[in-house]
Amino acid sequence: MNFEIQFTDDGIVPGNYSAEFIGAREKELKHGPTVILEWRIVEDNCEGERVSCLCGKQPQRRSKLAKFARALNGGKIRAGDLVRFDDFLGVRGTVEVVTKNDYPNVVGFKRDKVQPEPEPDPFHPADEEVYF
Repeated sequence: MNFEIQFTDDGIVPGNYSAEFIGAREKELKHGPTVILEWRIVEDNCEGERVSCLCGKQPQRRSKLAKFARALNGGKIRAGDLVRFDDFLGVRGTVEVVTKNDYPNVVGFKRDKVQPEPEPDPFHPADEEVYF
């Protein structure tokens, strides 16, 4: 049996894409603590592809991480506010993707004004009455 395949570099080209925020995770890199923010593209021929950006883990309000937190939140975050990136899971918007070191890199995010309804939690049905 003969099997052949030709691999290409076709992937995500620089541009703007509709995407859903799918997570944030911490990682220790050579430059120090880093946060990786990830989105899944939800449109066109790139649907399902993942894109991300690396942010330093600085708590300053003018940092790259703070910029993305404000964008995911859809507005201001005041000094002293605790930000939980898990609260942004499923948030949709437009990511701006550029190529950096031959990899797609998210450099901007704008939250959609209208968000999809959250999926019902099977462990906490909203319409089920609770009796004590």
